[in-house]
Amino acid sequence: MNAGAASEAVPPPVPSAAWTRWARRAAIGGAAAAGVAAIGILAAGWYFATELDRQGLRIDHSPDAFDLTAAPAGDGVIRLSDGPAGGGWTTDGTYGLEWAGGYGQVTAIRARGEGWVERDFRPMEGTLTTATAARVDGFAFPTDPAHAFGYEFNEVAIAGELGAMPAWLVPGIPGEGWVIFVHGQNANRREALRSLRAVHDAGLTSLVITYRNDEGAPRNPDERLHYGETEWRDLDAAVTFAREHGARRIVVNGFSMGGGIALAFLLHSEQAGAVSGVILDAPMLDFRETVEFRAPAAVPVAVLRVGEWIAGMRFDIDWGATDYAARAREYRVPMLILQGNSDTRVPPAKTRAFAAAVPGPVTFVETGAGHVRSWNEDPARYESALATFLAK
Repeated sequence: MNAGAASEAVPPPVPSAAWTRWARRAAIGGAAAAGVAAIGILAAGWYFATELDRQGLRIDHSPDAFDLTAAPAGDGVIRLSDGPAGGGWTTDGTYGLEWAGGYGQVTAIRARGEGWVERDFRPMEGTLTTATAARVDGFAFPTDPAHAFGYEFNEVAIAGELGAMPAWLVPGIPGEGWVIFVHGQNANRREALRSLRAVHDAGLTSLVITYRNDEGAPRNPDERLHYGETEWRDLDAAVTFAREHGARRIVVNGFSMGGGIALAFLLHSEQAGAVSGVILDAPMLDFRETVEFRAPAAVPVAVLRVGEWIAGMRFDIDWGATDYAARAREYRVPMLILQGNSDTRVPPAKTRAFAAAVPGPVTFVETGAGHVRSWNEDPARYESALATFLAK
């Protein structure tokens, strides 16, 4: 062998026919696996979007079940048992207790054992004389302002773009301000009753409204909730009603999704300048982040993103339009924001960050409560915060 032959390049090996067939099959298999994975993510995303529609967008006014047993346990004391784990029946604070034909309030826990608690009890409607099925009610007061407090009120109708919407009008001192209450997702006007006493004591007129998709109010054409994107127009109609009936200073009080409606109103309404203050209780500030906060931890991020994309197309969700926190710098009106740090429905950290970002005067009250339960945890503290804010 000569030197020239030693320096020649060695040609690459030629793949055998078997190796070529294996490589081709592997490539096809990999592509198939990727396709199967993509189909799986799409299928999971479709299911997620369907569940989002069922649990978050659909109208549901069905009553909560009577899920515990209530029995008299002495003068002014009631025993609650056999209720759901972690339910309000074992949580300290002030809650309503409802049973067929009656309503009362439970307050301090006096004793507890395996599967039962005994609490102070004040009947408000009806009589509970024997063990009966009942449920704990976070709204804490029955029926309407007259049954709850003995306040005179009028049932009025507000003309909205979809039709007439019923509302409670609780008169205050003529010439003083008005507070317009906006309840949360699939809730009702009773949600405002916990705040009504502080407003009434301040001499202000209360307008407790309904909006599209509520019982007694017109339904959205698609019969879905839109987290302020459409509902703000019904609040706008309520502000028109208040101004036409003499309101010169208006405060809007929104609970949960009602907080999102209030913020959407401030962004979009030509009447936003008529509002001199806003009260937000556990507000829904960003629908997308709220959905992700509630999603089970086991749901992969890819499924969340695909599910949100599918839901946006299927149910006409504009995720950006319901991110009110992103526009925090645009809110200049004084605000009182109340948020429980045990909330599992909206992210407390989001509310905290929003309160810090709003340039207008903000009073932020953080409690240890669950979702929209800061009043229930400490009614005196809650009502004091409202009274102080309203006095300003």
